[in-house]
Amino acid sequence: MDVTGAGSWRNAIGILINGALNTVGGTVVEQGNIISGNGWGVRLSGTNAFNNAIWGNWIGLGRWGDPVPNEQNGVQLIQGARDNLIGGGGYGPYNIISANLAEGVSVGDTDSSGNMIQGNWIGTDANGTAAMGNGSHGIMIYNAPGSIIGGSGAGEDNVIAANNGNGVVLSGLGCRNTWMRGTRIGLAAAGEGALGNAGAGVWISDSPSNTIGTSWSGDANTIAHNGNRGILVFSDLAVGNQIGINRIYDNVGLGIDLGADGVTPNDPLDADLGPNRRQNFPVLTSVSNDGSRLIIAGMLSAATGTHHLINLYGNWNCDASGYGEGETYLGQATADTDAAGMAWFTNDYPLPSPLPNFITATAVDVVQRNTSEFSPYLMLDSDRDGMPDGFEERYFGSATGGDPAGHADADGSSNLDEFVADTDPTDADSRPPEAQIRRSGAGFMIGIPTSVSRRYVLGDSQELATPSVWNERMGSLAGTGGLLESYWNLNEDVSFFRYRVRLP
Repeated sequence: MDVTGAGSWRNAIGILINGALNTVGGTVVEQGNIISGNGWGVRLSGTNAFNNAIWGNWIGLGRWGDPVPNEQNGVQLIQGARDNLIGGGGYGPYNIISANLAEGVSVGDTDSSGNMIQGNWIGTDANGTAAMGNGSHGIMIYNAPGSIIGGSGAGEDNVIAANNGNGVVLSGLGCRNTWMRGTRIGLAAAGEGALGNAGAGVWISDSPSNTIGTSWSGDANTIAHNGNRGILVFSDLAVGNQIGINRIYDNVGLGIDLGADGVTPNDPLDADLGPNRRQNFPVLTSVSNDGSRLIIAGMLSAATGTHHLINLYGNWNCDASGYGEGETYLGQATADTDAAGMAWFTNDYPLPSPLPNFITATAVDVVQRNTSEFSPYLMLDSDRDGMPDGFEERYFGSATGGDPAGHADADGSSNLDEFVADTDPTDADSRPPEAQIRRSGAGFMIGIPTSVSRRYVLGDSQELATPSVWNERMGSLAGTGGLLESYWNLNEDVSFFRYRVRLP
């Protein structure tokens, strides 16, 4: 069936369901519908709209996979629509919900409970490989309890990518007991291809008691490449949100941000309030690799007599803030605070393959369910040569295989300098970048290509013959992944400039 509007259909609905036990689409490709060019694509409305299934449809695309947007939401559930399945859910092909001008999927009130959004591609083209984002968020749940996003079974995973807002938004006090697992946010349908959403991967506005991730790595969400934070817990009302095992990496902002204000420092006895009660993060004190096991030690300061789970992660890169994301789950520890509010932990884990460069952690209050931001990273460096184990394993064959003073690609930069600059020491075309100068008005711009996991310091000097005398007039600046530029006035008596790249 082709349910396609013509011209402007702002108030038209492609398919309206206010009854029960209906199926739109089917379990094989030939049964799918094209539902595009309307005001809303599919609307399920009213308390009688329950146990319906929306399977295997193209919503916002034309028959050739071209964008034919619905002018509002691709799928909308309102006024008590409950216990419906949007997607394959293991029973059939994916819905593709893309190019619509508002949200891909919107669930909208306190009576619209228990709806399942499983097995959809939201924001991609028909092949799942290119961007065809919805105009706002991928999924928006407002005041609706008990929603399930994704799952652990075959065909229950979602792909939420390339949308012009956030990947998933949870909003309103009634939006609680949402469970999201097995969902890829910011990636293509197959593999690790980057298709980031413009905003955060997940934005929890003012909603309490939701679960992002699981206790088993096989159900983990992957949240990567998004244009803002990985997960943002925004409001003081957003408490008890458990961020379990996930893969969170390569997002522009922090992996987890409690309060939209950057890194939240730990406080004594974790007495502060705010999003997720601003749960203190763990502090890792040592990480080591004895050749067969990974040994991680750390401590947590929190309220007295509280029980926490510590989730540990390995990363290829760190955030430019010096705090982590969480690319690969390594294992778990427990931390029970004493009468002084202190807990110490030491555990060993199987060596992951490939080896990571940096280790980070989060803390979860088991009773309150609040989850912290990521900890500061520690570098895993078995031979203490300044180059981490993962870097040496990838480029030199083992965790201790590289010579930091060597020049594997003969490009004039040492292997250690290449690590610090986040470049490939075996590729002569990948080298620490050089500063660039261009005229701009009455002065000039000094710039350098950057990595999002490094920091940069601009210095100037009047005497190149005395290179130790450099004025570093600006603070350490976080890399952007693009060109980082600073303005200099021509009237200043300066002859030479340099950028220095540093680990956070």
